[in-house]
Amino acid sequence: SIVEIILKAPLWLKLTVTEVDTRLGWFQKNFQLNGQEVREIVCSKPKLITLPLKIASDVRFVLKEILTYEDSIIKKFIKQYPKLFTKDFKKVEANFIFLTQVVKLTHNDLINFPQALCAPLLQLK
Repeated sequence: SIVEIILKAPLWLKLTVTEVDTRLGWFQKNFQLNGQEVREIVCSKPKLITLPLKIASDVRFVLKEILTYEDSIIKKFIKQYPKLFTKDFKKVEANFIFLTQVVKLTHNDLINFPQALCAPLLQLK
């Protein structure tokens, strides 16, 4: 609901209708989401829309171009754990390296546990 969104992310009130529409459209286009999926993501993590789009864009780039996840998996990540796209992309990449090279998780193991990609590194150790 709108009340929940505003309570979780009051910065929504500072955005113009055009800014909100642009941001929602960006997420819909870049993650191949339908309207219902965008609404579900916004309700679960409204802060995502108030942050600079560069943050989500950088995380998406790292997941796709460096960590070689397919678009369908990246879509699954944002639907399952939208908080991942509010984190520093360097942290996501560092966690991936640690989890795959030290812990020996596979690329596919992380598909079911995207939270690990943005957990504090000390927690993972």
